[in-house]
Amino acid sequence: MTEWMVFFTAVYIWIQDMKTISQGIADLCVIRVGVAEWLLNKYKIFKSGIELPVFYILSAIQCCLICTVFICIRGSGYMYGTMLVTGGIIITVIVGVILLDKLYQTLDQIADILEEQALAQSSIRQLFRVKRLAQRYREAGPVTGLGFFEVKLSIILAMASVTLTYMIFLLQSGP
Repeated sequence: MTEWMVFFTAVYIWIQDMKTISQGIADLCVIRVGVAEWLLNKYKIFKSGIELPVFYILSAIQCCLICTVFICIRGSGYMYGTMLVTGGIIITVIVGVILLDKLYQTLDQIADILEEQALAQSSIRQLFRVKRLAQRYREAGPVTGLGFFEVKLSIILAMASVTLTYMIFLLQSGP
Protein backbone atom coordinates (compact mmCIF):
# COMPACT_ATOMS: atom_id res chain seq x y z
CA MET A 1 0.00 0.00 0.00
CA THR A 2 2.88 2.37 0.77
CA GLU A 3 4.27 1.90 -2.75
CA TRP A 4 0.91 2.92 -4.23
CA MET A 5 0.79 6.09 -2.15
CA VAL A 6 4.35 7.06 -3.06
CA PHE A 7 3.58 6.36 -6.72
CA PHE A 8 0.34 8.39 -6.64
CA THR A 9 2.08 11.24 -4.82
CA ALA A 10 4.92 11.38 -7.35
CA VAL A 11 2.51 11.36 -10.30
CA TYR A 12 0.30 13.99 -8.62
CA ILE A 13 3.27 16.31 -8.01
CA TRP A 14 4.41 15.85 -11.60
CA ILE A 15 0.95 16.70 -12.96
CA GLN A 16 0.55 19.66 -10.59
CA ASP A 17 3.96 21.03 -11.58
CA MET A 18 3.13 20.83 -15.28
CA LYS A 19 -0.28 22.43 -14.69
CA THR A 20 1.20 25.29 -12.64
CA ILE A 21 3.84 26.08 -15.25
CA SER A 22 1.34 26.02 -18.13
CA GLN A 23 -1.20 28.12 -16.19
CA GLY A 24 1.49 30.70 -15.44
CA ILE A 25 2.32 30.95 -19.14
CA ALA A 26 -1.37 31.07 -20.13
CA ASP A 27 -1.93 33.99 -17.75
CA LEU A 28 0.58 36.13 -19.64
CA CYS A 29 -0.85 38.71 -22.04
CA VAL A 30 1.75 37.94 -24.69
CA ILE A 31 3.42 34.55 -24.92
CA ARG A 32 6.90 34.53 -26.42
CA VAL A 33 7.43 31.89 -29.06
CA GLY A 34 10.53 30.50 -27.35
CA VAL A 35 8.65 30.03 -24.07
CA ALA A 36 5.72 28.39 -25.88
CA GLU A 37 8.08 25.99 -27.69
CA TRP A 38 9.81 25.15 -24.40
CA LEU A 39 6.47 24.40 -22.74
CA LEU A 40 5.33 22.26 -25.67
CA ASN A 41 8.54 20.20 -25.52
CA LYS A 42 8.17 19.87 -21.74
CA TYR A 43 4.55 18.72 -22.20
CA LYS A 44 5.55 16.14 -24.82
CA ILE A 45 8.20 14.73 -22.47
CA PHE A 46 5.66 14.76 -19.63
CA LYS A 47 3.04 13.07 -21.81
CA SER A 48 5.36 10.31 -23.02
CA GLY A 49 6.61 9.72 -19.48
CA ILE A 50 3.19 9.54 -17.89
CA GLU A 51 1.37 7.37 -20.46
CA LEU A 52 2.63 4.06 -19.05
CA PRO A 53 1.86 4.91 -15.39
CA VAL A 54 -1.60 6.19 -16.39
CA PHE A 55 -2.32 3.00 -18.31
CA TYR A 56 -1.12 0.91 -15.39
CA ILE A 57 -2.99 2.90 -12.75
CA LEU A 58 -6.32 3.04 -14.55
CA SER A 59 -6.15 -0.63 -15.57
CA ALA A 60 -5.27 -1.67 -12.02
CA ILE A 61 -8.05 0.51 -10.61
CA GLN A 62 -10.59 -1.12 -12.93
CA CYS A 63 -9.47 -4.58 -11.77
CA CYS A 64 -9.55 -3.38 -8.16
CA LEU A 65 -13.10 -2.07 -8.59
CA ILE A 66 -14.30 -5.35 -10.06
CA CYS A 67 -12.61 -7.37 -7.29
CA THR A 68 -14.11 -5.07 -4.65
CA VAL A 69 -17.57 -5.55 -6.10
CA PHE A 70 -17.05 -9.31 -6.11
CA ILE A 71 -15.82 -9.36 -2.50
CA CYS A 72 -18.68 -7.13 -1.31
CA ILE A 73 -21.40 -9.12 -3.07
CA ARG A 74 -20.05 -12.47 -1.93
CA GLY A 75 -19.93 -11.15 1.67
CA SER A 76 -16.30 -11.77 2.48
CA GLY A 77 -14.87 -10.78 5.85
CA TYR A 78 -12.52 -8.39 4.06
CA MET A 79 -15.43 -6.40 2.67
CA TYR A 80 -15.10 -3.17 4.67
CA GLY A 81 -11.32 -2.94 4.47
CA THR A 82 -11.42 -3.55 0.73
CA MET A 83 -14.09 -0.88 0.24
CA LEU A 84 -12.10 1.63 2.29
CA VAL A 85 -8.83 1.11 0.40
CA THR A 86 -10.56 1.10 -2.98
CA GLY A 87 -12.49 4.25 -2.10
CA GLY A 88 -9.29 6.08 -1.20
CA ILE A 89 -7.61 5.01 -4.42
CA ILE A 90 -10.65 6.03 -6.47
CA ILE A 91 -10.70 9.51 -4.93
CA THR A 92 -6.99 9.90 -5.65
CA VAL A 93 -7.46 8.84 -9.27
CA ILE A 94 -10.42 11.19 -9.75
CA VAL A 95 -8.32 14.11 -8.47
CA GLY A 96 -5.50 13.14 -10.85
CA VAL A 97 -7.85 12.89 -13.83
CA ILE A 98 -9.38 16.28 -13.01
CA LEU A 99 -5.86 17.78 -12.88
CA LEU A 100 -4.94 16.22 -16.23
CA ASP A 101 -8.18 17.52 -17.74
CA LYS A 102 -7.44 21.04 -16.46
CA LEU A 103 -3.88 20.79 -17.79
CA TYR A 104 -5.18 19.94 -21.25
CA GLN A 105 -7.68 22.82 -21.09
CA THR A 106 -4.84 25.19 -20.17
CA LEU A 107 -2.75 24.00 -23.11
CA ASP A 108 -5.75 24.48 -25.37
CA GLN A 109 -6.07 28.02 -23.98
CA ILE A 110 -2.39 28.65 -24.82
CA ALA A 111 -3.05 27.44 -28.39
CA ASP A 112 -5.92 29.93 -28.64
CA ILE A 113 -3.68 32.76 -27.40
CA LEU A 114 -0.98 31.80 -29.91
CA GLU A 115 -3.51 31.83 -32.75
CA GLU A 116 -4.60 35.34 -31.73
CA GLN A 117 -0.97 36.45 -31.51
CA ALA A 118 -0.26 35.08 -34.97
CA LEU A 119 -2.60 37.64 -36.47
CA ALA A 120 -0.58 40.47 -34.91
CA GLN A 121 2.74 39.36 -36.40
CA SER A 122 4.50 41.76 -38.74
CA SER A 123 6.10 39.22 -41.06
CA ILE A 124 4.61 36.30 -42.94
CA ARG A 125 7.39 34.05 -41.69
CA GLN A 126 6.64 34.89 -38.04
CA LEU A 127 2.90 34.49 -38.68
CA PHE A 128 3.39 30.97 -40.04
CA ARG A 129 5.78 30.08 -37.22
CA VAL A 130 3.28 31.07 -34.51
CA LYS A 131 0.36 29.45 -36.39
CA ARG A 132 2.34 26.22 -36.74
CA LEU A 133 3.19 26.31 -33.04
CA ALA A 134 -0.50 26.68 -32.15
CA GLN A 135 -1.26 23.74 -34.45
CA ARG A 136 1.43 21.64 -32.74
CA TYR A 137 -0.22 22.39 -29.38
CA ARG A 138 -3.52 21.07 -30.72
CA GLU A 139 -1.80 18.00 -32.22
CA ALA A 140 -0.15 17.16 -28.89
CA GLY A 141 -3.59 16.26 -27.55
CA PRO A 142 -4.54 15.03 -24.12
CA VAL A 143 -2.67 12.42 -22.12
CA THR A 144 -3.58 8.87 -23.13
CA GLY A 145 -3.16 5.45 -21.62
CA LEU A 146 -0.61 4.19 -24.19
CA GLY A 147 -2.97 5.33 -26.94
CA PHE A 148 -5.81 3.04 -25.84
CA PHE A 149 -7.89 5.79 -24.21
CA GLU A 150 -7.75 9.51 -23.54
CA VAL A 151 -7.55 10.53 -19.90
CA LYS A 152 -10.54 12.79 -19.49
CA LEU A 153 -13.41 12.84 -17.04
CA SER A 154 -15.38 10.55 -19.34
CA ILE A 155 -12.95 7.71 -18.58
CA ILE A 156 -14.10 7.72 -14.94
CA LEU A 157 -17.70 7.34 -16.10
CA ALA A 158 -16.70 4.50 -18.42
CA MET A 159 -14.93 2.71 -15.57
CA ALA A 160 -17.98 3.16 -13.33
CA SER A 161 -20.30 1.77 -16.01
CA VAL A 162 -18.14 -1.34 -16.47
CA THR A 163 -18.10 -1.90 -12.71
CA LEU A 164 -21.84 -1.35 -12.44
CA THR A 165 -22.47 -3.81 -15.27
CA TYR A 166 -20.35 -6.42 -13.52
CA MET A 167 -22.15 -5.76 -10.24
CA ILE A 168 -25.56 -6.24 -11.89
CA PHE A 169 -24.33 -9.46 -13.50
CA LEU A 170 -23.14 -10.78 -10.11
CA LEU A 171 -26.37 -9.82 -8.39
CA GLN A 172 -28.45 -11.60 -11.04
CA SER A 173 -26.32 -14.74 -10.99
CA GLY A 174 -26.80 -15.25 -7.23
CA PRO A 175 -24.38 -16.73 -4.69
